[in-house]
Amino acid sequence: ELRVTVGHKIVEVSCRSGTKGDIMRRLCDARKRVNKPFEAVMIVGDDVSDESMFDAARKEFLTIKVGRASTRAKYFVDSPAQLRDFLWQLAS
Repeated sequence: ELRVTVGHKIVEVSCRSGTKGDIMRRLCDARKRVNKPFEAVMIVGDDVSDESMFDAARKEFLTIKVGRASTRAKYFVDSPAQLRDFLWQLAS
C-alpha cells in the first residue's frame, strides 16, 4: 500500500511493503516503460530512511545528503540553507 502525504514544503511517499528506494525505482521504471523517462533525477535526503533511495539510484542520478552523517549519497551539503543556495545556482 502506497501512501502520499503532502505537508508544508514536503511530499512524503511511504510504503508498508517496501523502502523509499523501492518506490523511487518503481516510479522511474514506470516512466521509462511508457517512453517518458525523467530527464534528470535529484534525490535529496537528511535521514537514515533516505539511504535506500541513494542505494537504488542509477549512477547518473544526483544524490545529495543534507548533513555530515555517513551516507551512500554522492554529495552532501551541511545544511538546508546550503542546499537552497545550490538549487538557486542551478536555476540561474
